Amino acid sequence: MTRTEWYKNAVVYQIYPFSFMDANDDGWGDLAGIASKLDYLKELGVTAIWFSPLYKSPCADYGYDIADYKDIDPKFGSLDEFKALLAAAHEKSIRVIMDMALNHSSIEHPWFREAIRDTESPYRSYYLIREGKRKGKKLLPPTNWSSTFTGSAWERIEGTDDFYLHLFCVEQADLNWENEAVRKEAADIFNFWLELGVDGFRLDVFNMFSKVYPLRDGKKKMMGTGEEFYIDGPRMHEFLKELNARSFSRYDSYTVGESYNPHVEDRKLYVDKDSHELDTIFNFGHFESDAMGKFFKKKFDLGVFKAGLFDPQLENFGKGWNTLVLENHDGSRSNARFGIDVRKYHYEASTFLPAITFLGFGTPFIYMGQEFGQTNVRFDRIEDCKDPVSHFIYDMLTGYLVPKKLAMRAINYGARDMARVPVRWDGSVNNGFNRGHEPWQKPMTPLVDVNLEKDLASEKSVFRFYQKVLEIKKTVPAAVYGDIREYGRKDKQVVAFSRFLGDEGLLVFGNFSAKKAKFTLPAELEGFTKTLLLSNYESETPADGVYELKPYEVLVYQLGK
Repeated sequence: MTRTEWYKNAVVYQIYPFSFMDANDDGWGDLAGIASKLDYLKELGVTAIWFSPLYKSPCADYGYDIADYKDIDPKFGSLDEFKALLAAAHEKSIRVIMDMALNHSSIEHPWFREAIRDTESPYRSYYLIREGKRKGKKLLPPTNWSSTFTGSAWERIEGTDDFYLHLFCVEQADLNWENEAVRKEAADIFNFWLELGVDGFRLDVFNMFSKVYPLRDGKKKMMGTGEEFYIDGPRMHEFLKELNARSFSRYDSYTVGESYNPHVEDRKLYVDKDSHELDTIFNFGHFESDAMGKFFKKKFDLGVFKAGLFDPQLENFGKGWNTLVLENHDGSRSNARFGIDVRKYHYEASTFLPAITFLGFGTPFIYMGQEFGQTNVRFDRIEDCKDPVSHFIYDMLTGYLVPKKLAMRAINYGARDMARVPVRWDGSVNNGFNRGHEPWQKPMTPLVDVNLEKDLASEKSVFRFYQKVLEIKKTVPAAVYGDIREYGRKDKQVVAFSRFLGDEGLLVFGNFSAKKAKFTLPAELEGFTKTLLLSNYESETPADGVYELKPYEVLVYQLGK
């Protein structure tokens, strides 16, 4: 099979299926709802869809705890419906990327149920099961590792002195990738979907597959104790090469890995074209510019944002490929963070951000609703949040005697629930998500009352601006294949970069602040002709190469000789 590297020209749209569109009005998003919006996605300029997990799941972590890797959860539809959706997407030249969580499985998976039922079962070694440590009359977990979602990373198996490892929810038991049988099962799962015609995969927290053995206590920290023994482990690159040889390289497929705090050298190797591991990974360094641990707000630091956004582009150009992302199912809406007053600058910020991000080096990833400026909502009660992480953080804070109002302030800044409320299609009941049945996640009051219908009727349409950004990405070769040159890394207001492919180029710059700013055209660009392609304001002619920029103003120029 010849691999075409189609992903380099792709525009990927992420759908969190629970919340996209509920066609049968039962409160859950579904495949029929997705199928009804394919023409809409085509109109936007999307060429690939990434589905968050659609597999059978008890939904302790809303799809990322998988109980059957080869079937569709009935709440979304059936496998036959998925095949029909896949064919319909392909007819419209839209590729399909599946989400695969194989660091762990659901404890409801037949493998795990058999593993704890019979200590002699071969499935016992599919998981990391260890005997606890005795300290007097107390039985302690095998190590002091902490879970990302809940206290200890170990859960005792009822009626025994054994524990199983879960780096995430208690309901998500870590798989033992040292066991070759597990790795063969993983390749078989990928190949099952590829044979059906699926075009690629996102690999959930892939760089935690390899652990350091023997398992031992880690350096004690408030969060992440033990992570030095399970991030970018010693066999991580070996496992990926093996998986690539057994699966990905045999198809015209694409892979993107969700990396968890990767080391710099490892993140380069994962996507190096000579490594034969993954095509791309997500880099989230720019998300650390305004938050500590997602939930705890800090003053926005543009320098950190630039480093997180541009360093992977500069590292990977000519060696591997890159991804460009502002939002996903795991965090807040971009127009309501990074120091932005979204109530005052909703249109400006919602258009500034995609221009300075998606015209860089890499494949753009858009999260559902982002394309028309959907923003954060307000949760007044923890009971309205569905995400187990929100409840863990809230319980932890209130356990430390933090007042409930302050605890909810943290939830309202970084909760994953923000991205998981249903898409706001119009002003009808439940914002057009369905015909009236109470949605699985209650629609909450947004910071800005926006929906797709209202946006399209506005003279300042975020959706129409996204279309123009994506059109530039598709029609200007430098926007895909050009090199990346950043200007003014230390500037505290302006983001600026150019892309060049031969003598043809693209210049993008904008004001990432609520105050006026100035941008001086770099001397190296003075000899080029400049054609304005896009701006989110009525642009004025610069005086002597100096641009006066309004809050969140962005300009995109085509450059030529």
